[in-house]
Amino acid sequence: MAIHTDNRTHVLTDFVTRLKEAKKETPLTVFICGPAVFNGNGKRSRRHGARIRDFVSKKIAEGGSEVFWGEHRVFKGVGKHVTLKRFTDADNEVHFAEKSADLILIFPDSAGSLAELGAFSLHNGIAINMVIVFDARRRSDTGFVVKAIARAAKTRKAQITFQDYRRPGDVWRFVERVVSRLQTIKLTSKSYAEL
Repeated sequence: MAIHTDNRTHVLTDFVTRLKEAKKETPLTVFICGPAVFNGNGKRSRRHGARIRDFVSKKIAEGGSEVFWGEHRVFKGVGKHVTLKRFTDADNEVHFAEKSADLILIFPDSAGSLAELGAFSLHNGIAINMVIVFDARRRSDTGFVVKAIARAAKTRKAQITFQDYRRPGDVWRFVERVVSRLQTIKLTSKSYAEL
């Protein structure tokens, strides 16, 4: 018995709608590295990279995913949208990134985030889940970080982009597409595994 075109369209539309809903219910574990958003006294940083890190973290958390920040000390003023992981040992941070995170998002705009970028870029199991978001002002940078470390990450399948940190909405739209793609992959992989 032939299925009418209207029925096929309805079935496809229904499937796409259900997939979008299921994606929203597929949380990720996102490890976000970048400049400290707060200083030791709970005051907000004025750095663009710190503001982008906080803004993107809130947006990801609003979507139902769990957001982690790795810090070497505990900061006052960190919102409920972030779970703070205190790392005093670099090996522990590398282990967390490799074993626990679906996505490692790095805004390399501080000494600590550059150290994380360097450490994570050399691990195949971490770099493949890594998205490096440089400030657009660094696009023509010929320094070691952009030319050598980022290239090492890219050879291990990391994604690299240059976004204007002064335009948080644009940065978020890029990250949102990455998160959505990963949610689809996680959802379909989980569904396939359950067959």
